[in-house]
Amino acid sequence: MKVSLFLGAGASVMFGKPTTKEFLEVLQTKLDSDKMEFYRSLNVNIKFNDVEDVLQTLKDVRLFAMKEIGKLVFRTLPAPKPPNNGDFLSLCTELELQIKSSIKSHYGWNHDHDQRLQDVYDDVFSALSQTGSITVFTTNYDTVIETYCRAGNYACVDGFVQNFDHREWTGKFDTEGVDKPVRLYKLHGSLDWKRHREYGIIQGLELGNTANTEEDIMIMPTHSPKDEESKTPFGDIFDLMKQEFKEQDACIVIGYSFRDENINEVFREFVQDKKTLIVVSPTLRDDMKNLFVRGCKYEVRDDRVHVFTRSEGFVLGFESTFDYNSTSTLISNSLSAIRYRVGDDT
Repeated sequence: MKVSLFLGAGASVMFGKPTTKEFLEVLQTKLDSDKMEFYRSLNVNIKFNDVEDVLQTLKDVRLFAMKEIGKLVFRTLPAPKPPNNGDFLSLCTELELQIKSSIKSHYGWNHDHDQRLQDVYDDVFSALSQTGSITVFTTNYDTVIETYCRAGNYACVDGFVQNFDHREWTGKFDTEGVDKPVRLYKLHGSLDWKRHREYGIIQGLELGNTANTEEDIMIMPTHSPKDEESKTPFGDIFDLMKQEFKEQDACIVIGYSFRDENINEVFREFVQDKKTLIVVSPTLRDDMKNLFVRGCKYEVRDDRVHVFTRSEGFVLGFESTFDYNSTSTLISNSLSAIRYRVGDDT
């Protein structure tokens, strides 16, 4: 029985990482005063739900400004009133850059959480290892899994190989001959991935920005579809995810809102193939509406929500947060449900 783990933002909340909605509160302390004032003026009319809404709006402005009609419009716009300084387009660009910078700094690993990380994932990985190899997919930028693997003496197989003093992207996830492997697919990149002028995509603990590192390898939170998903390495990782899902019997999804349509298609096909999907989320019913766009009906039994659709199949959900106290129980209950569904009594 092969069971994979899919981690969304909700899986890292217990380690001090905000969800995309909670990140709007983070901005209150991260933005310069003039950018904060400009953000609030935008929010009065747009009513942002989360940071994805904000960055999508700013991206749309930037892309519109590159078109001929956009250039004409921005030439004729009146200057913003005080206290904002500069033209509207410049303010949008500067706000976008500050938010992206805040995301990168805020999702870095805080070693104050090392013990909690080990306590939580000792239970998770111990349980998953009983089902065979450990495979983890995530849309998170943080280095939660990599950090745990180092502490727990697991080999993190993430598509990179060591080359002298740095690690280079190869896109290979071969675990043959590897002791205690964890295959980690980071669908939206990572805080410690950079594009290097000579070595291509590299990965490390503290790369920093140097003359030879050209860009961060991360997909910032915007609405689906995300333009970068077809580019290397993201397109490669996504294709590998689709291949992996054909081999998996079940997947436990934790704290993911199903707002990426490309990823949703993989999950829908997974369920259509009569595979078992377990979803753990405090916003379970809204998440299911995102996944099954044609709607679904559900039946509540105790702390479980059995979600049925007209044609796609069966999903079992736990309407719960994934926190320090609930981890072991949720994983245990998820694996019990999977064994029942696939007829595995071990």
